[in-house]
Amino acid sequence: EDDGEDEGELDEEGEDERAGEQAGHGFVFLSMFKWEKRKAWDVLLRAFWEEFELGEGVCLVIRSNMDHNNRKEMEALRGEVEKEKCGSVGGCSLAEVVILDKPVRYALLPLLYREAHALVLASRGEGW
Repeated sequence: EDDGEDEGELDEEGEDERAGEQAGHGFVFLSMFKWEKRKAWDVLLRAFWEEFELGEGVCLVIRSNMDHNNRKEMEALRGEVEKEKCGSVGGCSLAEVVILDKPVRYALLPLLYREAHALVLASRGEGW
């Protein structure tokens, strides 16, 4: 039986193995979206990595379902930004991005929002 307590999911205190990684950061950005081109995940990540480096006390937490191909896309973009910004892959340390790819129970969403200082959302267009 699935009780919604998957590994990597927020617990009652708003902390887990992944979310706890953001502890110690001075400023936490949060974004929640479906991982698809229209949601402009690439624009968001590029802007974040171009602006911030590791050690600046910032972190971007993304809540999105991701598969293996999505992770490969993200890592490819990270490599592009590193080359452009630093001259080579591994030439500098881009700011931390934490991916929460497990479901977060509805009742625990307020805890996730409280962990963040700013909500960010990039989009190539919304309907409805």
